[in-house]
Amino acid sequence: MTDSQDPMAAAYAALADRAWRSNQARAAEMTESVGQWRGMGSLSTELSERLRAAAHGVRGSAGTFGHEAAADAAEELEELLVGDAQPRLDVVADLVAQVESALTEPPELS
Repeated sequence: MTDSQDPMAAAYAALADRAWRSNQARAAEMTESVGQWRGMGSLSTELSERLRAAAHGVRGSAGTFGHEAAADAAEELEELLVGDAQPRLDVVADLVAQVESALTEPPELS
């Protein structure tokens, strides 16, 4: 590896770490939204949009930075929320749990 590659690898690793932490925060936001949904008994438009936006953010960056399983679950969640005005809580909660689980470890960078 040449000296010119080291700064690029370090920059990529820093970006991947920032994306991972941002995606963990999005996953926590989705978990909080699911809890609010449980408490309210129904999915409001605002809560649905909050979940969709967080899923969209994870979908957009997780796969790029080594978290393909999180990106896949987030994609499925986003599509569900766009396509179904009242998705089932258990299905949404399961997808959110998949996203969180997939983001527990830092990305493996090769």
